[in-house]
Amino acid sequence: MFKLLKEILFPNDVKCIICDNEITEKYSICNECLNKLKLINGQRCPICLDKVKTDGYCADCLKKKPFYTKLFCVYVYDSPIKELILKFKSGKNQFLREYFARIAVDTVPKEIFEKCTLITFVPCSDEKIAIRGYDQAEAIAKAVSEKTGIPYKKTIVRLNGNKTAKLNKSKRLESVKDRYIFCENVFGETVLIIDDVCTTSATLRYCSEQLQIAGAKEVFCFTVARTDKH
Repeated sequence: MFKLLKEILFPNDVKCIICDNEITEKYSICNECLNKLKLINGQRCPICLDKVKTDGYCADCLKKKPFYTKLFCVYVYDSPIKELILKFKSGKNQFLREYFARIAVDTVPKEIFEKCTLITFVPCSDEKIAIRGYDQAEAIAKAVSEKTGIPYKKTIVRLNGNKTAKLNKSKRLESVKDRYIFCENVFGETVLIIDDVCTTSATLRYCSEQLQIAGAKEVFCFTVARTDKH
């Protein structure tokens, strides 16, 4: 009853969450905006979804497979999903967590959710949390936990360090070392790590490694979007 009352009093599906068009479709996005969303397609590494020129793994996954089994993602980090994610990061659009959680539930295969025993997230810096009032990845992770019934727990903490968003893949991988560390024992757990955007997968690689050190049986990843920049 509470959920029904909430939907009646605070309807999020009245207008398109991207353009404010009153006609909405999937994820409360109008057809026009849905058609503008760029999907992850073409030849992709089956593990990290990076673009490849031939079928098979990307050079990085061939050289050293990540500690996570697979990344699940549906959109390329470009307009208009990029603007939607930036809105979520502005600190004024917390309701967007519900839409991103819906995308996660639809994107991650049912059999993977059935395997997962724990949901966690890639933490952002304390500075960013102080500015926006919440951690966007944590908000999505909690919403996915609510929708799937899979327990949620913070398992990784972020240490101080320089910004990495504009670094290339090799420099970013080096930069994230010692940036994250596990804070909970996850022995025997199959974990789903959630983040908003995958840039080079360096952060997911290192966080999944930390979870393996903490005893995780297997690690999967989900991000709302993934950049195609190399």
